[in-house]
Amino acid sequence: GIHHPTRAVHERPREGEHFEAGVLHTEGRALGEHWSPYYVVEFTDFFCQHCQDAHHKISGPLLKEWVKYGKVRFESHPVAFLDDDSLRAAHAAMCAQEQHKYWEVRELLLQVPLHWREEHKNGSVFNAPTLRRLAILAGLDLTSFARCFQSGRHAVEIHRVSKLARQMRVYAMPSFLIGRHDNKHKYDKRYERVFEGTEKLSREKMEELLGPPGPWE
Repeated sequence: GIHHPTRAVHERPREGEHFEAGVLHTEGRALGEHWSPYYVVEFTDFFCQHCQDAHHKISGPLLKEWVKYGKVRFESHPVAFLDDDSLRAAHAAMCAQEQHKYWEVRELLLQVPLHWREEHKNGSVFNAPTLRRLAILAGLDLTSFARCFQSGRHAVEIHRVSKLARQMRVYAMPSFLIGRHDNKHKYDKRYERVFEGTEKLSREKMEELLGPPGPWE
């Protein structure tokens, strides 16, 4: 599959050596150069089939063909709109962010088959065995991850992001805010547009708003 950029500071991070428990670095959910002319902000719910579709149709190409070449700075923010599973998955992603591995776990969460809760043990898609398996695949410090997840300490941040999305009139998942920086590298609010779902933000629309993909000519 596509190899996404990562901000991991170590392949197998250890608490106290490579990260500090409870600390969410501000850059942990952003990829791309600060000087990129455009920015894209993703609001996603991991318990959302359309969000999985968007991962392949929108986020993947953005990372591979625009972010990689310094054309776009991409931010990803998990929300909890749908279900307890939404909150569980978002919190797992935040706990991975502590270890500088938000992006690895985000990709894994977006590959979990989504079925009705009754088909899963304990009535949850993102149950403890599933999250442990993903943490192992991502190379997380399992003890620290488990303590973080059980503490629920990032629920406030998840609810803050969810509230912010609502204030921006974001109701459908996934949604993407596209904007550009002005000549002083500030956000140019006049250019900002919000696209809800995968149908409205097609590849043609991305090329229209962000310019051609690939290396700079």
